[in-house]
This record gives sequence, structure tokens and C-alpha cells, in this order.
Amino acid sequence: MTSSSDQPPAEGKFRIAIIGSGPCGKLLANSVIQHPRIAYDQYEADKLPVRPSFGYGIGPQTLRAAEVLNPALGKALHERCTLSDAWLTIYHGGDENQLIQAAKVPEGKRYGRLPRQALLELLDAHAPPEHETKYGKQVVDMKKLEDGLLQLRFQDGSTSTANAVWGCDGMNSVCRRFMEGDRYKPADYSGTIAYRGRVPASQLSEEMKSEFASKMYMFLGVKGWHVQVNPIDGGESINIAAYALRPEYTAKGMDRALAMKNVLGYFPGRNEKVDKLLKLLISSAPAGPQPLFLPTLTQLEPFYNASLCTTTFGDAAHGMPPHLAASLSTVFLGVTTFLRDGLNPLIDRLSCDATNAEIADLIMEAAAAYDVVHRPLAQKLLGLSQEQGELWSGGRTEVEELIRRSRVVWGCADGFR
Repeated sequence: MTSSSDQPPAEGKFRIAIIGSGPCGKLLANSVIQHPRIAYDQYEADKLPVRPSFGYGIGPQTLRAAEVLNPALGKALHERCTLSDAWLTIYHGGDENQLIQAAKVPEGKRYGRLPRQALLELLDAHAPPEHETKYGKQVVDMKKLEDGLLQLRFQDGSTSTANAVWGCDGMNSVCRRFMEGDRYKPADYSGTIAYRGRVPASQLSEEMKSEFASKMYMFLGVKGWHVQVNPIDGGESINIAAYALRPEYTAKGMDRALAMKNVLGYFPGRNEKVDKLLKLLISSAPAGPQPLFLPTLTQLEPFYNASLCTTTFGDAAHGMPPHLAASLSTVFLGVTTFLRDGLNPLIDRLSCDATNAEIADLIMEAAAAYDVVHRPLAQKLLGLSQEQGELWSGGRTEVEELIRRSRVVWGCADGFR
């Protein structure tokens, strides 16, 4: 929706800098209402669009949030996902072929899967016609100037200014550091390392292909690990994510070289099927899978700073472990809360003669409302995700305990109308 094309006031357009062009930054840029008084500048640290190989679980809460925030995008997301009523099939990773539970989402809901590349391409396709992302612009510092503008300093030595900043720059966010000042704490190591990769289904045996190219599986660990497998690309590829609890790396300085060499050693007691999956994962990259030392935030600070006209979203606001597949859904839930329930209606009523000060107040009004609603939810999901990782890796087999946290996540968008 676009307001009339009257000429803006002499002071020039109100410029909002969106820092980051992952799913969160793209979703904001695609779904905010356009207005002749407001311009959006999007900056991305990578020099070219990056399309990592891993996939996303697109739960019913994400599908619903997309549908109410941006109906055209929501419709396309439904069409592009591989959808079913099944969430995952849970096996015991130490006992061959011991099925624990085939878990499904609630009746009437659907669970989708989509490669990250496909999601980013989908978001790109729904960008405003003249929207442009400036690549190779890694923000390394920010400050407020005497005239009230926010100055962004990039790694290449250049600078730019904005009237407001929306930080979507990941777990160790420069925007969050600027916004929180002396209260800032970097993300903590969660105690889990992960290896993940994408394997062509053609590399699987016929027996394994019939299983893993069509369903999502979770192999529960018996000694501090778990392995998740899900089909992507319409079953042409599978995404393998292997997680191992290694809390001692906090004290050892996170020895990356050791973690690269000892992949199989972190999965003791595994059955033959898990062993085959791990060896496929190891062979998926020439140098072997790179270990990811999964970070997490703990106690979430406010998502906005009114005096700095800065707001954070996604991992920059509430980064969490991936064990409930709640990170992406929390992005969609947060952006929907901020835009659909807050900022977009305010922009829709904004006069073409509005001053920059009036626009700033409007944005911070929406940011405050977003923080009140979304931060408690994000804090809750963060805690549940950490608990779920410990459950997956702890050998627990009580079905209700394994899936009850996911039910909370799946219902997070039920209140959107």
C-alpha cells in the first residue's frame, strides 16, 4: 500500500537503515508500507548474496504469521514449501529401527520445509520494485551525531547516516551493542556444537532414500547428541544436522581444529543408520563439515532504544538455539507484531507533510508496543529451545515430554486474525 506522491517537506525523506539482509531484514523491507516521506536503505555485510545450503522447518505458526502480515508472500510460501501434517518421526539413535513416535502437528495445521536459498529467493521476489540492497557493507560502529542523525561506519571505511536503524545483523549484533551501551553482553556459547550439510538424495541407498527423502527424522542421542534429517528441494536433497553437547569448550577456548577432526567421536553409541548419515555429512564438504559453536542470548534486553531511534529484530534481538525450529518463526512473529499490529497502520495514516520528528515518534511508538508483546514471548521460546536441545540429546523417550514444547511454538500465531 502506497500513499499519495506529494512532494516531501524540504528537510528530505526520513531514512531508515535496515542492517542485514537475511530472512528478517528482507521480511521487514518487503512488508512495511511504503510512504513518500520515508526511504529504506538496506545494508548487507557479505559482498554477494549468500545462499547457504541448509534448510528451514516452516511451522504452522510461521505460515500463519506470513499470511496475515503479507498475504501475497504468505500464499507463495504455502505454495513453495513441501507441506504435510507430519512434524518429524522420532527414533532412538542407539537402537536400530526403534520407532518412538511419529509426531504430527495439530489437526488442520500444516508443517513445511524449505531450503534457505528458496526462502531468500522468495523474499527477494516480493521486494518493492525499486528496493536495493547494498552488499559489502558490514557495519562495525554506530554513533549519534549532534544533529540527531545516526552515523553508520562500515568496514571499508565509508560512512552513511540514517534517522532510524532496524538491526537485523545477527546474534552478535553491532546494532544491539550500540543500543544497549554499557548493558551490552555478547551472545553466550550454548554448550552445543553442530555440524550440518546438504546431501543429494542420489547418494543415499535405496532403503534410506525411501525414508529420508520424504520425511523429517529425529534420532535421539544416548550420550549427549542428537541428529536431525529432513528432505528439501522436493526430496532431491536431504539436510543433515548433527548436534553434540560439549559444554567444556567454554573453558577450552572452543578448539575448532579439534572439533573438525573429531566428528564421529562426538556421537558415541550411535546405531548403524546414524553412522551412515554422519559419514554422508562428513563427505558432503571437501574439508569436512565445519563445526558451529551454537551461540545463544540469555536474558533479553529491550528491543528498542527511543533516544537512539533504534530497534532490533530476529537473532539481533532474541537469538536462540535451533532445537525447536523456533528461531525463524520468532522472526516472522516479531515482524508481524511490529508491522501489522503496530507500524503499518500508523504509516498508513501519516500525512505527507509529517516532520522527521513526528515520524521518529511514530516508529518508536510501534517499537515500544512490539517490545511489550514480543519480548516476553521470545524469552519464553528461548528457554524452551534450550530445554529441548537437552531433551533430544539426553536419551529421554517420553513422547509427551518430547513434543509439548513444540505445541507451544505451533500455537504462537493463533491469536493473529
